[in-house]
Amino acid sequence: MTFKFPYLRPVLPQPEKWVPYLKESYDQHYFSNFGPLASKFQDSLAEQYLNETYEATVVASNTLGMQAVLTALNVRGRYVILPDFTFPATLHAIIAAGGKPLICDVSSETGELDLQSVSQALSRYKDVAAIIHVRCFGFVQDVTSLKALCKTEDIALIIDAAAALAKPKDQIFGSKYEEIEVFSLHATKVFAVGEGGFIAAPEAFSSRLRSAINFGFQSDRSFKDGTNAKMDEFRAAIGLSMLDHVEEIVSHRQHHAALYRAFFQNRDGFKGFDVPDHSSWPCFPICVDKGVRDKIVKTLSDHNIEVKIYYRPGLIDGYQGRYPIEALEVETSQALQNTIICLPIYSEAVELFWPELEIALEKALAGYF
Repeated sequence: MTFKFPYLRPVLPQPEKWVPYLKESYDQHYFSNFGPLASKFQDSLAEQYLNETYEATVVASNTLGMQAVLTALNVRGRYVILPDFTFPATLHAIIAAGGKPLICDVSSETGELDLQSVSQALSRYKDVAAIIHVRCFGFVQDVTSLKALCKTEDIALIIDAAAALAKPKDQIFGSKYEEIEVFSLHATKVFAVGEGGFIAAPEAFSSRLRSAINFGFQSDRSFKDGTNAKMDEFRAAIGLSMLDHVEEIVSHRQHHAALYRAFFQNRDGFKGFDVPDHSSWPCFPICVDKGVRDKIVKTLSDHNIEVKIYYRPGLIDGYQGRYPIEALEVETSQALQNTIICLPIYSEAVELFWPELEIALEKALAGYF
């Protein structure tokens, strides 16, 4: 079915905006393996988004980036904590790096890892190498307490920040706690290059990381564990062009989110999330009563509005692979799976679509609340 208001309407720079960047690569006949544009792109990302003690490493995808981080941390055979309420890529990265997934519950307020559940896991399992905290729906919540816990317990903290990149200077990533953040630059994300990602890591970790994304090669051509996660010059060219446009794109999305908030503000039966002001709004998640959620999803579809139910099923119920996983109780995650609806947010100026979308929402939700 083709929707008038599809859930995703990806926006990337037009070719005439990014192709000129490739002249340098063509002049040097250099198209991958840490080429000139990849180096320039990661330096620009570091300047725009990272703490001065952190470096950016561009990669082929968020998933490969997380796998490389876990490989560099040598998690093989050890537990890695992650939330049940996340996309399968988080789990896949752990398995690919040889870690043992240990699934915990999330907070009902944020949809992110619940600190009490994590503490319970740490008390029951003694060989935890790392914790992956997922920035649910790309909202950059305060996770200082988790950072401090990881520092105290001497456990690596990786933040799966797949959809969390916002406007330059609105959010600076990296801190004294030395957490590592991994971002997606997939076509469906706000900052999009097609396929790609980047890793924000402390400077001292960068050489190990860049070895892990390049087959584990060492300076003498011996090699450790690794993968091929390098970004090519074409994606880097799109990324450099995207840096020129992302601030405008995020402003459009924040405006769209504000209109949704006003629309649902006085309607009983809908509950939003407490979202930091600097968020880039990859989508607009809202909770509804479990008994009417599926009916609302169908009615919205009938009115040409495509929505998604994230993240259902969660990892415990959804994973059918051959690797063993262990888990604590995930009552909150399962409750969220039965109540959340994610509405579309677009990167274009809202005046182009909001009047029609608002009318469609009014018609679809009339009589429910």
